[in-house]
Amino acid sequence: MYSRSSRLAPGMCSIFASLVLCGCGGGGGAPPPAPQPDTAGPLIENASISVPPELRFTGGDITISAVVSDGSGVKSVQALIRRRSDGATWVVVMNVPFRGSTYSCVFSAPGNSSNDGAAMNYDVSVLATDQLDNLANMAIGSFAVPAPGGSPNPP
Repeated sequence: MYSRSSRLAPGMCSIFASLVLCGCGGGGGAPPPAPQPDTAGPLIENASISVPPELRFTGGDITISAVVSDGSGVKSVQALIRRRSDGATWVVVMNVPFRGSTYSCVFSAPGNSSNDGAAMNYDVSVLATDQLDNLANMAIGSFAVPAPGGSPNPP
């Protein structure tokens, strides 16, 4: 029977060991930290209310807009309009143009039929929900529908 013994030249052992062990991954150590869950609501910026300067006691169209963004995606954006005198609240869906991030809507403010000469004041806020159902709410301002015989809104 033929037998042959082979020996590696000096220095070849370390090269051989490096090649064999290079796929082992080093072992040990802690696993990477788990990603933190997204609990932040969407970012609401550049929100505005546009009231026509000629708004009279008969009411009229008020435009509400806001730039809304979120890393998980925006699910919905709504304008909440609350009349101060009686707490009546309207919720209006704000739409976004195709591939944009500026949401807007038009609210038809009801007329003011008060007999006391007082303007009807409204507070407006924007409520946004992301794809993970996180909420953000931003108060953006107010407007008034003048009383009968009152002056229209200043420009």
